[in-house]
Amino acid sequence: MECCRSERLAAKVTFKPAKRLVSPLVAIGSRIVTTADIAVQEAILRSLLNDGLVNCYIEAEEDTPAVGEFRPRKGAPVIFVDPIDGTLTFSVVCPDWHSAATAAGFEPQLVTELKSRLDPRFYGIVLGARVDGHGVLSVCALPELDIIYHSISGVSFRNDEPLRVRRKSRPTLLAIGRRLLDSDGIAASPFDAAGISYRSYNGSNPAVLWNILEADCTAYTGLHCNFDAQLASVIARSAGLLVTDRDGRDFVTDLSGPCDGLVYASTEEEIGVICSVMREYP
Repeated sequence: MECCRSERLAAKVTFKPAKRLVSPLVAIGSRIVTTADIAVQEAILRSLLNDGLVNCYIEAEEDTPAVGEFRPRKGAPVIFVDPIDGTLTFSVVCPDWHSAATAAGFEPQLVTELKSRLDPRFYGIVLGARVDGHGVLSVCALPELDIIYHSISGVSFRNDEPLRVRRKSRPTLLAIGRRLLDSDGIAASPFDAAGISYRSYNGSNPAVLWNILEADCTAYTGLHCNFDAQLASVIARSAGLLVTDRDGRDFVTDLSGPCDGLVYASTEEEIGVICSVMREYP
């Protein structure tokens, strides 16, 4: 985690080429990469190699040199690595954030607004693996808050202390992913129409956990969730939250690709209300 902090103020910001037409808010978050992503991933992979995990498969966000040093054996665990989850949130305090984003074609107003709206504490690190006998292992860290959540064999921990939340019936405050926002990047009309209070988290999946486990949110939902969101949901479920797909069925973790939709919440009633709105999204 120290590597994230040390790299941040010197990191260079760039943007990957657009692969498809999406809203500017989704595009700016999905295309961004920094030199810190590369450095942090290398540090993580070097640590794994030093710990003797050279025979594991690696699924990593970036193509860094250490990826090629793993020699996986048939049947070995697959380790998933997202070195900086929430790179957009990480990058807004980097020196060249504004110039890099505008040079990539994003409107200056969007660039300025995002910096004012994003909480720079809430980028994260996500690691995970599927291991015989233990199921899915998950680690979600918040470097700026010195918090590490992890789950193993169906039990969740916060900084190595067992973590278990009591599901409470209280007014829903929903953390939502940016794909659920309207084109203005602020409102989410289907949830407004249903009278559901929400907050666009725009940070990281570890930050979603923090907002539910330690702050005032009661639930989360997102579309097209990759392995980072799925690994966070493993911790949420082990901590005592309900986790379903967007149709309210028990969520089955599939780290091989993005899932259509994901919901975790405090009560069955909350799940039902959220899923009824999620069905309105294509």
